Amino acid sequence: MLLKIRDIRDIEAVPAPDHVKTTVRYLVDNTMSRKFQAHYIVIEPGGYGAEPPHAHPEEHLWYIVRGKGIVRAGQEEKEVKEGMIIFIPAGEVHSMRNIGDQPLELISIKC
Repeated sequence: MLLKIRDIRDIEAVPAPDHVKTTVRYLVDNTMSRKFQAHYIVIEPGGYGAEPPHAHPEEHLWYIVRGKGIVRAGQEEKEVKEGMIIFIPAGEVHSMRNIGDQPLELISIKC
């Protein structure tokens, strides 16, 4: 069967490498797809993504499920919140920081 279905509740949240106060659930990884990855990321209050900011060779999309934060891409910084979608071009240096008092939850897709 080619169709793959997983329940997010069955996927272990693990500390995100090089991130602070952040966990990741690997929803789709290179064992399931050669073309894209999908992660469910939770950044606790005061937490942030990889520092220093970093880039990926793939295009990157974030969907903010819950919370609020500051996204930085290149020299630009923007506040983001629940319901927003952020597109990051391939090779663009970027980072995310939780600025709220609740966890910042997002889905990250790279392809």
